[in-house]
Amino acid sequence: MVNTQLKLPCVGSNNFEVFFKDGGAYYVDKTAFLEEILKSKTTVYLFTRPRRFGKSLNLSMIESFLKPDYKAINCLVQRKKQDPNYANTDKFYDHIEVTSHTDIFSTLNIGKKQDFCFKYMGQYPVVSVSFREAFSLEDPASALKELQNVVVNLAKKLGFLANCEELDEVDKLTLGQLQKLNFIELSPTDRKSILKNSLQNLVSYLAKYCHREVYLLIDEYDVPLAKTATALKKLDESIAQYQNQNRLDKVFELTDWKEEYANFKEVYSTMLSKALKDNTIINKAIVCGCLRVVKESIFTGLNNFSAVDFNVPAFSSFFGFTHDEVKELLKYYDHDFDTLSKYDLCRYWYDGYKFADTEIFCPWDMISFVDGITKGVTEPKAYWIGTSGNELPRDLFNQNPKAYAQGFEDLLCGKAIEVNVEDNLNYQLIEKNENPNYFWTLLYSTGYLTLADESCENHEHKMLKIPNHCVKKCLENLLKWCFSTGNPKFQKSSSTILDDLYTGNSKRIEFALNELLNRFVSFMDYSNSPKESYYHGFLNGLFSQLSRDEQVINYSSNLELGEGRADICFVMLTKDPELPNKGILLELKVADSSNLLNETSQKAIDQITSKQYDQAFLSKFDILGEIKSYGIAFNGKTCIVKDKTLTR
Repeated sequence: MVNTQLKLPCVGSNNFEVFFKDGGAYYVDKTAFLEEILKSKTTVYLFTRPRRFGKSLNLSMIESFLKPDYKAINCLVQRKKQDPNYANTDKFYDHIEVTSHTDIFSTLNIGKKQDFCFKYMGQYPVVSVSFREAFSLEDPASALKELQNVVVNLAKKLGFLANCEELDEVDKLTLGQLQKLNFIELSPTDRKSILKNSLQNLVSYLAKYCHREVYLLIDEYDVPLAKTATALKKLDESIAQYQNQNRLDKVFELTDWKEEYANFKEVYSTMLSKALKDNTIINKAIVCGCLRVVKESIFTGLNNFSAVDFNVPAFSSFFGFTHDEVKELLKYYDHDFDTLSKYDLCRYWYDGYKFADTEIFCPWDMISFVDGITKGVTEPKAYWIGTSGNELPRDLFNQNPKAYAQGFEDLLCGKAIEVNVEDNLNYQLIEKNENPNYFWTLLYSTGYLTLADESCENHEHKMLKIPNHCVKKCLENLLKWCFSTGNPKFQKSSSTILDDLYTGNSKRIEFALNELLNRFVSFMDYSNSPKESYYHGFLNGLFSQLSRDEQVINYSSNLELGEGRADICFVMLTKDPELPNKGILLELKVADSSNLLNETSQKAIDQITSKQYDQAFLSKFDILGEIKSYGIAFNGKTCIVKDKTLTR
């Protein structure tokens, strides 16, 4: 019988200590990370990993391991003041009980390293902050307010510092301001100045309280930068639109907004830069995010700085699950693990990431999959699709699909693409979308792509591929959004097609379809599927979207009519009551070469009549007006459309 004493953690849980409360939850032991990072001489680390790979949980683990009993430290300080002969300040920590730490870490791998635990466990003050929610797209004032909320909450968490006698009156006044920033009337200049210095000040106050250098842990540092870039880009688009409309009032308003967003970015970047560069009060800073944005100047000028991407062997196994960890997880929860080959299924769906020489599974997917097993759901799903963070890659692709169409076509066919991965980016460069390498680097950094086994002739380039089936489905769904009425660009491109179908303007239909083929559909894998089925799927996707229009009823694909099946058919209602409704029939064929497109499209038209699709359609839906039939022939990314009007 499999022991299921430990429950699964809540999917997405980032609080390390929750795993060890109320009977405990299953924890994949990553405590070797503690020894690797705490023993190093590096002062500032930047870890870049995809979202949902355990960055936040690892930071929480570091905080839980290091943080001392702050009340006990204060008591020892007071005793020292009463008795000058009491232990030196550096020896205070030898007198602090670390029972709560021992209860957790003694059961984990790091607990076997007794000398290491004695040196570090419960011995260092920690300031830990996440900037995941430190931005709002509503308006610039809201953005700065959200950043302010993060600072206020951190100041309240460190509220015990108010009783620190080592803080002078200015320090205490500033601490009080940080705790009450939401309620204090300040000029915008003063508020920004306080925020710029806030993180540095809080670290300094904790160092004074504890008489020891501080560990600074910063999570999701790049989220406000990404959102700022998105906000600025949308403002530029809106300003251009209002300029075309000669709406100068709106242009001036949004230009002011742009300036405020730029101010927000300057405040946020300065806040981080000041905190990280004051190494006299920081023992070590550990920063996590998805992308290394060195050109934002946050990390420039730092001494002893190390950016750790996927390919540093020493840290390759600490984010995500290894093969052995996945096997143990499955065996623990799945009675039928050996007979049902769940492991091979998980490899197909969730494996494939290559960090240095280590193959890694996505932990979010694995925990979600095993959670399903415990509830009787044995079929894998693309859980990663439901998480946040898809908007930026989707929007970048949608700006210029032709630039990336061939790359996606190769990727979705299982091939690798060659990319000059840009190590140093900023979000303004990404949003400008001027260099395809920026886009592919973003997909690589955020987990949509991983290193392939192939090597490049150009050693500065990398071969990238889709890591697994889950991400493939995620990319397909993400890109199919571009091919839907939810996408304004697609809606604009396709909006005239219904009118042209009704009037029989085959040339305009042909032009629109060719534009859509080149713009939105090149990424789809038609090379490994029956050709006609691929194009049928293309048009069915298009017209099923258009059929949401109130003008379209009785939409059908592969409807049995006459002596066969009509590829696509529907009835178009008219907005003018004096005009008749019309039936629309489309027959699709694939030409063996571009020279045969005309001939093939005519064969498609002839089939509608020869197999009596038109007469059957008239009878089935009792159409009083005409039937517009269209023969569409495809070859590669080109089509030709012929039309014929059929009456009773």
